[in-house]
Amino acid sequence: MKRILIALLTASFTLALAQSVDANKYVELYKSLASVPLVTAGNPDLSYEEAYLFQEAYVQAFLNSGEELAGYKLGLTGEKRPFGATEAVYGRLFKSQFREAGKVYSSDFVKPLVEVELAFNFKKDVDFPLTFGQLKDAIDWVAPAIELPDLVFDDMKNLSWLDLIALDVAPRQVIIGNHVSINDVDVESINITAYLNGEVVKQAPSTSTLGGQMRALMFLAAKLNNHMISFSKINSPLYKIKAGDVVITGALGGFIPGKPGQYQVNYGPLGNLDFEIVSTGK
Repeated sequence: MKRILIALLTASFTLALAQSVDANKYVELYKSLASVPLVTAGNPDLSYEEAYLFQEAYVQAFLNSGEELAGYKLGLTGEKRPFGATEAVYGRLFKSQFREAGKVYSSDFVKPLVEVELAFNFKKDVDFPLTFGQLKDAIDWVAPAIELPDLVFDDMKNLSWLDLIALDVAPRQVIIGNHVSINDVDVESINITAYLNGEVVKQAPSTSTLGGQMRALMFLAAKLNNHMISFSKINSPLYKIKAGDVVITGALGGFIPGKPGQYQVNYGPLGNLDFEIVSTGK
């Protein structure tokens, strides 16, 4: 009875969203680098569940346009969570968002940010429930990662965490560094130092993300499983970590404004990851 009720509620959420918001329009604005209106502006009573259901529709619109899924991202993972958030959030990543280190052009963004993260590649599907040992066994490699999110929203003053959820937690570009076997490094004892034009702009331990990297990955696996059940999406590829997926686990020590300049990030045993943000276009 409970699952039937949840399914009916999910259907009503989806119908209400379909009537009030067109996910395709939001994708068009995102791809054209236009400022995007807040989903909550037209839906002030938007719920947590509806925000994630809109994210699904938004992601599906990307897939319909020819994009391919590459994995997941976590956001708002620090001790202090802005925008009224009460927990960490997740979004999906697409293959087209991954790029090589080198020059990053600010003209490819609306409001760029820099987030120093870790990336994990999975060699096995993740079935839930699972132990931390089983989770680690499913991982192939870990690597330095720089996420370059894009706060495309037209009203930062009233931005809610529900708007972030709805628009897939605002991904734009991701840079992945050299891969290291998960068995060759202690991912809970990494300390990062980020430099901008030679000056330190961020220092943080890997445990600043939800208390630890494996805890962050377990949070994602549990949340996807919970939503798969509550949204009646059993066996949907949108609600499961799969072999080949890359997961980035959230900013270490919070985000850095995406200012032009030379960035050098030291990841201790994982090495360095360097790139440059250029204030002009290609």
